[in-house]
Amino acid sequence: MKNIITGEEKEYKKKAIREISSVCRELRVAYRTLKNNFKGKEYEYIFVFEFIVEVMEINELNKELKSIIEKLKRIFKEIIFIRVLLYEEKDQPIIHFWIKKVDGTKIDITVAELEKLWGNGTAKIIKVTKHNVERLARYYSNEYINKELYPTGIKVWSTSTNIDKIEPIEDIDHEQADDIVKDCNLTYGKSISFEDSTTGEEIQHITYESFYRPDNIKKLIKLPAGTKYKGNFVRAYKQRQKEKADKTFAEIEKLLAEKECWLTVERLDIDLCKITIKRTGKAFNTLDTRQTLKLIRYLVNKRKNNNKNRRNL
Repeated sequence: MKNIITGEEKEYKKKAIREISSVCRELRVAYRTLKNNFKGKEYEYIFVFEFIVEVMEINELNKELKSIIEKLKRIFKEIIFIRVLLYEEKDQPIIHFWIKKVDGTKIDITVAELEKLWGNGTAKIIKVTKHNVERLARYYSNEYINKELYPTGIKVWSTSTNIDKIEPIEDIDHEQADDIVKDCNLTYGKSISFEDSTTGEEIQHITYESFYRPDNIKKLIKLPAGTKYKGNFVRAYKQRQKEKADKTFAEIEKLLAEKECWLTVERLDIDLCKITIKRTGKAFNTLDTRQTLKLIRYLVNKRKNNNKNRRNL
C-alpha cells in the first residue's frame, strides 16, 4: 500500500477469512429472503451439492457456482432460486440451492442425474414443506455451520433476479413499527450506543431487532394511511413483550438489592437498560433486559468468587 502524498509504502495483508458477525448478518438476511419466497408448497426443493476435494481457490468456487446455475437454468428453464454457501469443515464448501419453477410445476430429476449434472461430488434433494421450511431456513442458528471458515471474496448467498424482494418500511415512527410486529416472535435483538468522545454524552442510539411471524396468525389489518409501508401487520405483541421485560427487570432489581451492590442499572425503555459501575462511572453499552440480566449475574458471581478467594488466602 502506497501513500500517494508522502510516497511511504507499507505491506498490507488482505484478510483471508470473513468476520463471524458479517457471516451471521448475511445468513439472517438470507433467512428473511428464503421465508419470503419459499412457503413449503408443492414442488419446492433444496439441491445440496458437496465437493469430493478441498476447494481453496475462491475463483474456482465462483466458477463452479456459476456453472451449476447455468446448467439448472438450461434444464428447468424459468426457475426461482436462492443459493446459500455453507461451511462445516475448512475448504469444504457445501451449496444449498433452494429452487422452484416460476409456474409452480414439478421439478423432475433424480439424485443420480443431479450428481452427474454437478460433476464435482455428491448431491442430494430435500423436499421443502410447511413443517421444515422454518428450520431449514435458519442457517444463522444452525450449530453445525462453522461461521469462522467463510473466505473473503465470495458471496454467502445469492438469488435469481425474479425473487419476491422484501420491500423496506420507510417513514414510520417507533410506535408504528411496534404495531407491525405485534404477535410476532423476537428472534434477534441488539442495541448500539454512540457517544461523544469528549463529553461522553450519547449522540445516537440504534436498536436492531428481527421478528418471526407464525404462520397460524391469520387476522391482518393495514397500517394507517400516510405511511409508505404497503404490507400487513398483526395484533397484541407489545403487551406480551412488556410483561417479559418487566419480569426480567424484576430479577435484575432483586440482584441489585444485595448488600453493597457496586453497580446500577437504568431502564431506558421497555426493553433497554444501561449498566453503570458506581466507583468509576463507566457505563456498558445499552442492552436489552435479558442480556442485562445475564451480564449482571456474571459480574456479581465474578465479584463473589474473587472475594471468596481473597478470604481463603
